[in-house]
Amino acid sequence: MMESLKSKPSESTNPRKRQGRKPKKLTVKYLHNVALFYLERFSATRDSLRQVLKRRVRKSARFYELDETEVQKWHQEIETLIVKFVDLGLINDTAFAKARSQTLHRRGDSKRMIAAKLKTKGIENTDIENVFESLNLNNTEVQMEAAQNYLKRRRIGPYRTKGKREDFYEKDLAALARAGFSYDISKRALS
Repeated sequence: MMESLKSKPSESTNPRKRQGRKPKKLTVKYLHNVALFYLERFSATRDSLRQVLKRRVRKSARFYELDETEVQKWHQEIETLIVKFVDLGLINDTAFAKARSQTLHRRGDSKRMIAAKLKTKGIENTDIENVFESLNLNNTEVQMEAAQNYLKRRRIGPYRTKGKREDFYEKDLAALARAGFSYDISKRALS
């Protein structure tokens, strides 16, 4: 068999290839600063901050070839930092869930959709239910308001041009169902 005459160019011969920055060596101060910088820019939950810090640890551990026991030590340090930030009030999952729920509700998301999005952020079910009770999201009139906001944002249902509303009724009903609204609320919103 004849071998291919083409050879792969080595990475060192390509001067334009971008070399990634090497990660910083792990220290408690470094992780503390990364966490503070992240919290300055983003509203975060315990889980989201944990994921950010664990990514930094993984990247550094891979580069500096740390063994598993050292990585576990850094994961324990991350948990200590998170507890510290919760005690200082820099992280508050309930306040995050309340603010995020209000934003999503005004946008037109259903209660089910809001709950799913909060769960992906690491908010516990009990906190979600408490937030829903405090914001009165279990009320059908509040859900109707969200459905109306959804229809308005998507320009469907009563927000379509007059001649096309009846033609797209079933599609609009299906869109509301996919968005997490109940059948009754969907029918009421479209009428």
